[in-house]
Amino acid sequence: MLKLLKAARVGRSVAVVPVGGSLRLSPREQAQFAVRHQLRAATVSQLRQAGGANASGLASREVFRSSMSALSHEPGRQVWSDDRGAHLVSLRAALESLFEDLSFSGQFSERLVWGLDGLPVPHTKAFWPCPELPYEQRCDSTADVHVCVSLDKGGRGTATSKLILTNPNQQRPMARANSIVLSTLPCVNESNEELHRMIGPWAGDRKELLDHGLFVGGTLRAVRLFLGGDLAFLSAFLGHKGASARCSCPWCAVVARSGEANEALALEYGSIQAVAVAPTQLRTQKQLKDAILAYETGPNASFPIPRTLTEHLSIESCPLFDIYPCHIVAAPLHLTLGVTQVSLRLGIEVTYAALGRASSVAAATAIGRVLLHEVRVRPVAYHGSGFEGRASHRVAERSHVVCVALAP
Repeated sequence: MLKLLKAARVGRSVAVVPVGGSLRLSPREQAQFAVRHQLRAATVSQLRQAGGANASGLASREVFRSSMSALSHEPGRQVWSDDRGAHLVSLRAALESLFEDLSFSGQFSERLVWGLDGLPVPHTKAFWPCPELPYEQRCDSTADVHVCVSLDKGGRGTATSKLILTNPNQQRPMARANSIVLSTLPCVNESNEELHRMIGPWAGDRKELLDHGLFVGGTLRAVRLFLGGDLAFLSAFLGHKGASARCSCPWCAVVARSGEANEALALEYGSIQAVAVAPTQLRTQKQLKDAILAYETGPNASFPIPRTLTEHLSIESCPLFDIYPCHIVAAPLHLTLGVTQVSLRLGIEVTYAALGRASSVAAATAIGRVLLHEVRVRPVAYHGSGFEGRASHRVAERSHVVCVALAP
């Protein structure tokens, strides 16, 4: 309102300023606000009294508690525990509740796939479920929603693994308040067996969701499923041996090291040292399907005649389900952890090499000011043993050794 009044004073056009007060939230929206910001009923009651009781626009204590009770009993918010202690939530019910809230509040955002021409592909086709046929990813022009499932490991005291669901069809999808915890399980490691125990209860829901889609604003849409997390989780999820395997990449089948033992594999799939040559092929959904059929009874080592490396491509345990490799995404943090500092250093060095010392000093000063005032990287002494000095991760303290090695 102040911006509108200021513009009216200096401009020549007509400014319309609302004078009837702000829009009041319904009791259900007040309950959602309290849950999102972790406000107790007593705190909300105190805010109501401080704001003038009925004149504040906040619901009474009785109405607020009734709304909280109704909110907690909605199907999408029902949580239960099983014999393993995992707190579970229904995948379909949670997503339907989320999309209902986004549609009702007008905060649903379309996410379009970008085509080979660099332009977004508009949704021009309706989704028709075909559960009797094997699942295949719908074309990019089919109306859909994006769902990402990833794993977060941590916890205070007892180590736990939390299966997290995020939806990009909203603003700030990675914010904690906008994510859904599907299950949490005490877990020492992220082994393939542990993941089967955790993800098994909703694996059937996942297939039903992909086959039948979801209703968003009264329209049936397909579900485009993404798999996220760090590389350790992605490898365990796919039954992959990990970064130390010969075929070390969860996306493609390139060989980690070329030599006599895997010379034939390197000729067929390429080597990770051949940086100028693109991988000959990505892993396919069919390879994951074949691995599921092959390893349903156990890992490769349990077979009377183990499968050869050419047959399993370092997939030695049963994948949890087959997913399109282009829909496997690493966590954004792990793409930049320990890399950002090196990128900034290299950028300044390139400026020095191309334009001289004065320009590189100006570039370094500009970057420092942006980090300080825009990104707000403040000098801190200590924070949870993860930060030291000028708020840089310990893992990045020696990132400059790569630049030192490349300097000659």
